[in-house]
Amino acid sequence: FTPPNKLSVPNDLPESQRDPAVAARDAYRQAVDAHNRDDRASFVGLAQKALSSFRQANWLPNELAAFHIVYISLLVEGGQVAQALREGESWLSRYPQSIHHRDTLGELYYRQGQLEFAAGYFEVVAKSYPNSLATQRRLARAYSFLGAQEKARVAVDRCLRLIHFQPGRYPKH
Repeated sequence: FTPPNKLSVPNDLPESQRDPAVAARDAYRQAVDAHNRDDRASFVGLAQKALSSFRQANWLPNELAAFHIVYISLLVEGGQVAQALREGESWLSRYPQSIHHRDTLGELYYRQGQLEFAAGYFEVVAKSYPNSLATQRRLARAYSFLGAQEKARVAVDRCLRLIHFQPGRYPKH
């Protein structure tokens, strides 16, 4: 995570948003402390408070991306999948280039059986990380379950090339 002392309230923030911004930064610091103590329940509550305050201040810095992904993961772990998906989509509406959020959402949509959404997210991730074995595997898996066998085979072929397996030396089903 971004160290809380490195997160400064922007000078150009309107006065009406400064108090929520300071509250957001303080809640963020408390959430990071809870995470460092491995206190998941406190982390989720404090992260919710921090994110709410960041939104109220109209200041949601991209430096919070890793913090936000951990928050989403813990929402899922706590059975709040719908909330996790809303959080992830909300983040992407502000930061559409966030590949790690796309990857996280792709996996969540896959687990929910929403394979077209999952494949769409994994395709974007694969363009940014074409040499990621994990991403190619996820893409192959999603395509396979969608019945897009040719696309699945292409992704599997990429996986095999990434582990230096000789092309053409594996059976095609």
